[in-house]
Amino acid sequence: MKRAFVAAIAGGILVLLPQLAHAETVMLYTQMQLRGDSEEKNVDRYVAIEDGVMTLFFDSGNIIFDTGLPQKTAVSDTLAPRPESWAVGAAKEGGARWLLEIRLVFPQEPYPAPVPTSIHYKFTKLATGETISEGDVTPSISKHDLETKKPYDLCFSLGEEIARDAMKGWQVPSSL
Repeated sequence: MKRAFVAAIAGGILVLLPQLAHAETVMLYTQMQLRGDSEEKNVDRYVAIEDGVMTLFFDSGNIIFDTGLPQKTAVSDTLAPRPESWAVGAAKEGGARWLLEIRLVFPQEPYPAPVPTSIHYKFTKLATGETISEGDVTPSISKHDLETKKPYDLCFSLGEEIARDAMKGWQVPSSL
């Protein structure tokens, strides 16, 4: 009985080993830019967006981790290239090979919709500093969805959309 158990564990490891060898490690760094006194209400939406991003990366066979609590910043026009920014240093220290930076801008209350008004992302290969993809995602939510879906679900779907856009054209190396 003990031999069968050990053989089953060893077999499972051998089956999973090739998948683990090809997994990429990504750090997600999200900046939440606020307008007005809307921080508390937007933290839940921030978490839902990150959940959507992380779920899609994970389901694609990658290892992804975030930086924890949102980093609040003043509203600015662009994610300026920062070769050794805090996020880059944290990603490297955490063992990531890739960095996905997302900037969320939330409106002042009252909300026209429970999602950010502006979303910008930048996906970078840390070893070279090469930008793999960069762009904006414009939230567009139907009146029906606003009336029937919870804010968490709307934001989770938005996170998945960000991840899909960021991963377009991403050629994961076949070997580490």
